[in-house]
Amino acid sequence: EWAADGSGPAGLSPIVAAGHQDSVYTLAMNAAGTLIASGSVEPDIRLWDPRTGRKQAKLCGHSDVVRSLLLDRDGRTLVSASSDRTMRVWDVGMGRCVREIRVHKDGAWALAVDPSWQILYSGSRDGSICATSLQTWQTALVATELAPVVRLAVGSRMGQLWSATTQSDVRCWSVDALPNTLHNANHPSIVAEDTSPPRGSTVDTPRSRQTEVLPAPPEPLERKPLTVIEGAPAIQAHAVLTDKWRVLTKDTQQRVALWDVLRGVVLARYEGRKLEEVEKELNAERSVPAWFSVDTRSGDLTITLEERTAFAGLLYADDVGLRGSDVADDATVNLGWNVLSNIFRPWVEVQRRTDGDGRKQP
Repeated sequence: EWAADGSGPAGLSPIVAAGHQDSVYTLAMNAAGTLIASGSVEPDIRLWDPRTGRKQAKLCGHSDVVRSLLLDRDGRTLVSASSDRTMRVWDVGMGRCVREIRVHKDGAWALAVDPSWQILYSGSRDGSICATSLQTWQTALVATELAPVVRLAVGSRMGQLWSATTQSDVRCWSVDALPNTLHNANHPSIVAEDTSPPRGSTVDTPRSRQTEVLPAPPEPLERKPLTVIEGAPAIQAHAVLTDKWRVLTKDTQQRVALWDVLRGVVLARYEGRKLEEVEKELNAERSVPAWFSVDTRSGDLTITLEERTAFAGLLYADDVGLRGSDVADDATVNLGWNVLSNIFRPWVEVQRRTDGDGRKQP
């Protein structure tokens, strides 16, 4: 957190809450801003005073990564979701878990709650979206996504729930029928609570439970979303070719594309082809130093130039498609310099037409 206490170059100084030993995945705060809950790779949840950065308590119970947290307005009730497949409801004042909810077959990754804190929504790595009554603890299967659910949000209009997954679409589901469904124990959408030990738990499953007949899987309350906001297919894999100016990518629709890093354009698309197959076909025996790094974790093709190696890549102009009467046959191109020139050319042209203060020169 940043506190406006007049110190620091921008009048701000950080309040550091130190204690986690690894990445922090999720945060939640009460309405008054007097309590923060944090969850991380460690299975414990930590409670902090944001005004001082001091740890107030540690809540132990999960056996895997804590993925999502919700804290009510008063900071009295906390809900957590974990990769151990469980959600837990905590009494903050007492510092203990008052309810464990096991309704997902895989890690619970996302949480949301209606404004009245009557219904808890949860999304899982297996794509299931569930709704649990915080009064009766009955759970219904709202819908099933085709990819892991990473975010949930209750719509501003009553009866709407939005979901986001590792794919790029965002969907809106109707939850109008939930109140009646959650009060009908025989409804086909009702989810039977999982009685197997949480993932990461050291508790053995009793032999009698291993041979237990499982109930029929629940039917989703909704099979079609109300609305779909379609996104572009996300890039999920890449390969840098040996010439170090072309990159192959594969998106979530398994389409392979060839990118020109120097110009930022797609040179070709390969429908129905495997990335490894195309890479083997296009790669040539040449040695060009690495002058950039690639990251596709955000779903986009991100090229990063490092100061130490940005100008290490050299190729003949003809090899990168630079031809013309003013280009010598044996001319070489510094690949990093070429990229930066293309990026800053419009800015340079504007500067040349102005006096540096944004005013056009006479």
